[in-house]
Amino acid sequence: MRIAWAEFQKALYDKIRLDATIAGMITGVGDWLTPKTPLPYIAIREGSLQEWLVKDKDGFQITADIHIFTDNYGSRKAKQIADAVVNLLTSNALGMAVATNFMQIDKGRLSQSTVLLTEDDGRIIHIVLPILFRFRATVSN
Repeated sequence: MRIAWAEFQKALYDKIRLDATIAGMITGVGDWLTPKTPLPYIAIREGSLQEWLVKDKDGFQITADIHIFTDNYGSRKAKQIADAVVNLLTSNALGMAVATNFMQIDKGRLSQSTVLLTEDDGRIIHIVLPILFRFRATVSN
């Protein structure tokens, strides 16, 4: 089965980056950040991939870990960005054909508990949102 990780990553990146509400709250979106990256920033990381078979159709699910970093003391700004990301990704599909003969079968959803961390210096707030996306073959095996 062909699973297009890069295509999925790009669609997710574009969905977040092009949302006007989120764009007004952050300095950028990417794979990760360096110590010099201006905050607030969103980093998109793949969490896990699982293939499955239901009846006669293949499918897979990807959990993408969305990391939100802010440099405010306190977590209000980070939580506001997290709310906007969750609302965006759970209210509509990514709008893409992830791989030949596959389509997204439902909206994204939180797959586990959200994690809120305060980095060692007490200044950086880091939220991890694990979002699950499921895809099914459009043709039978």
